[in-house]
Amino acid sequence: MAAVEKSLSKYKHIVQFIKSQVDDGALGVSDQVPSESELTKSFHVSSITVRKAMESLVREGVVYRVKGKGTFVAGPSQPEMGTDTPRKVYLLMDVENLDTSLNKILRGIQGYLNGRGYLLVLENQAFCREFLNRETDLSRAGMILFLYPGDQKREELYRLYKSGVKFVCIDRTIGSFPVNYVGTNNHDADYAAVEYLIGLGHKRIGFLSHNFEVSSEKERYAGYRDALLDNGLNSCIEEAYDKPSLDAYVSYLAKGGCTAVVCANDLAASMLIERLKTAGLTVPGDISVIGFDDSDVFRYHLPALTTLRQDFESIGFEAARLLVKLMTWAVSGCKKIYLPAKLIVRDSTRGIDMRGTAGGIDNGET
Repeated sequence: MAAVEKSLSKYKHIVQFIKSQVDDGALGVSDQVPSESELTKSFHVSSITVRKAMESLVREGVVYRVKGKGTFVAGPSQPEMGTDTPRKVYLLMDVENLDTSLNKILRGIQGYLNGRGYLLVLENQAFCREFLNRETDLSRAGMILFLYPGDQKREELYRLYKSGVKFVCIDRTIGSFPVNYVGTNNHDADYAAVEYLIGLGHKRIGFLSHNFEVSSEKERYAGYRDALLDNGLNSCIEEAYDKPSLDAYVSYLAKGGCTAVVCANDLAASMLIERLKTAGLTVPGDISVIGFDDSDVFRYHLPALTTLRQDFESIGFEAARLLVKLMTWAVSGCKKIYLPAKLIVRDSTRGIDMRGTAGGIDNGET
């Protein structure tokens, strides 16, 4: 009898330990609990005792099992926890090619979902309409959206929002309705880029957009504009030039319009540099240029591009984590997560002296 009570005490101890870890926040929704072997060693008990503890926690809805993966913390109202059927996370995107940035986002998403009972499925934007027309339980799936703006997309996403489907936008938002979002703090990043250029002596600083309809580019322009206003340089603020007007912008720069340009992304910066070369202007001798992204594609551009580095893998990871919390009702309402960008100083920027003449400066990473 004493042996049975001792075994029961150990079994209850494991149950209470897992519950306390969940209550204290040490284990969050969809986090994996210690394995059977780890609990066996930690509590000096048999594997049978650990299994009994896990079975009790599954019955109570505290944890759920995924065949071949392990045991995970359940959320409030988590459906079908005892099944081995994975819940689906759809990544909807409307880009034609998986560039290196998107690959990092995918790695981050998969890095969080692995082992948590979720299946990542890649789809294009048209899938949204098909998904909404299905007569199935929409609560069993969630979406991560990486889309360019458009009227039809706005309408479909609003339907998605009204239907109660859980989704998270990354890098950009579409529409004016509340959404869950994970991306870079674009405003503060470009604000810092402008202040860096001011520190180098630049007073006439321009901005080049790639697609000004994208919300993240609008945020970057707002940071650029606010930095100039706060530093008393509002007189040099021009309208944001974009890709179609690039030739006109280069003509404006050739006439001495600016000594530096902050670009909405690395692609816009690369296009500008090539057009400046064609016009007989040098970078950074005549014009300093800053990009945004630190994309691997443009990392070895000549001159090496000064840029703002986004942590794409962390964006993917945080988006997946937020989505899982939404799908398991661990959080409610609309959440927005902003990650910092890092200024990477290379060869496309340099200082100017008091006469406005190009001058050398030691470049490195800041």
